[in-house]
Amino acid sequence: MNHRATLLLPLVAVLAVSLGACTDDEVFVERPAFDQPTDTINRFLGYVGDPADKLPSCGNCHATFLGEWRGHLHSVAWAGLQSSDHAAEFCEGCHTVSELGNPAEGDAGWVATGDERYLDVQCESCHGSGFEHVNNPSVATAPLCSVLADTEATTGCGECHAGTHHPFVEQWSVSAHGNTSSFARGREGCADCHEGRRALEIKFSDRGNYLEKDGAETQSIFCVVCHDSHGSEFEHELRAPVDVASVDHLCIRCHARRGTPPSTHGAHGAQGLLLLQTDIGWLPADFDGPEPPAHGNPAINEELCITCHVVPFEVTDPATGDFVFQSVGHTFEAIPCLDAEGIPTAPGTDCALAERDFRACAGCHNSESEARTLFVANRDSISVLLDQLWVDSDDDNVVDPTDAGLIPMVVARAFSNAADTLDFDNRDDVITVAEGVFWNAQIAHTSERDYFAGAIFYEGLAGEDESEPPDGIPDGIEYDTHKTSGGGVHNPDFVKQLLEASIQALIDRYNLTP
Repeated sequence: MNHRATLLLPLVAVLAVSLGACTDDEVFVERPAFDQPTDTINRFLGYVGDPADKLPSCGNCHATFLGEWRGHLHSVAWAGLQSSDHAAEFCEGCHTVSELGNPAEGDAGWVATGDERYLDVQCESCHGSGFEHVNNPSVATAPLCSVLADTEATTGCGECHAGTHHPFVEQWSVSAHGNTSSFARGREGCADCHEGRRALEIKFSDRGNYLEKDGAETQSIFCVVCHDSHGSEFEHELRAPVDVASVDHLCIRCHARRGTPPSTHGAHGAQGLLLLQTDIGWLPADFDGPEPPAHGNPAINEELCITCHVVPFEVTDPATGDFVFQSVGHTFEAIPCLDAEGIPTAPGTDCALAERDFRACAGCHNSESEARTLFVANRDSISVLLDQLWVDSDDDNVVDPTDAGLIPMVVARAFSNAADTLDFDNRDDVITVAEGVFWNAQIAHTSERDYFAGAIFYEGLAGEDESEPPDGIPDGIEYDTHKTSGGGVHNPDFVKQLLEASIQALIDRYNLTP
């Protein structure tokens, strides 16, 4: 085959060089399809013609992707490295077409040849060699990239976006995004936000092809769910804006699943709804609520969720000042625990509040100390209100008639009159005052009152008998929910006012004496 064959490409007349989309005004230019690979083992094509023109061979046909890629940091990866103050030879494999990010093994591309045609992170960096495809451009020969992200993966984003200077994959792998439950990933109704392939298609309308798309194994929320590897109009190649107070926000597209009853699962992924103060909670009669919070106002908090949950910072040795670690904020913890070196630990790590890192809050609240004090004040005032509703005195997550609080008073009536079990029966669509109040308490609950997240009502009196073997005693009616309040900070004034109104509504409806 003649590897200097030419392709005739229709181009927008005024954008011929940048390969824009076709219109009625077209010109035709001759352009070489590809040059003979100098990496003869892996047969990477790299740039065609002068590398300064930044025309990956794939772009001869895939003009749309080429246009997007030229606006991506991948297209200037080599220049970015050279202009930095830490350029080193061991960095070059990730700033070029090489064996990293694709199935190639051993030295490949730039690492193997030093040929400038392999500079920058081009299409083949992720997709692998396009040599076979250009010789036989069929669907079957199209090299598909892998979207897997794992510390042990030998393809995908994690081969380069890793290490002490940019540990994206390491931090992601311990985050909730990297560990969505296999049950939720495989369950209809949950997969749209818990399974990476479904989230990519449903929440971000991306129907592109990739290696794992039709695989049987479900995936967590991998990197390209949030980041468009071909390029984006938004910073950091994000697929959606982060500076809008709406469900179009990158994070809120999923963190806005359900905020109002009825549901046997309680509020679900409702953090964004609480932040925006929309479609959230059971609202007692005549409840107006405060103005939406500053945390959900992009005029005050420009990037909303991102401001607190994706906080990069450098860790240095306090004795020498030497670099230790660059945290990239991809554990997505707003106030993480830190290890002995000052590096964020995995989410779920337990530590005293005084040891948690509040630097994400300090930008608006003057100092970490001030932010921590405000956090404690809000959390404690919410706890006082929650205690008026229910204190799990025997620590069994069952709302017993002997527990303290207004809600156990309502429950106690059911044990003397079975008809009153309707007050806390979430298996129907009727929302009683009692159910609405408990819904609000679940939205408001903090880690200090975690028993609100999963509670049992009417144990031995109502519900299914799911014991094995059945013992004839009802197991009770279960109430579950996701954490929503963020320890109160997502919307503290609304949460407190909603609880106050809920307490009064419960007293009035059931004629209770606190």
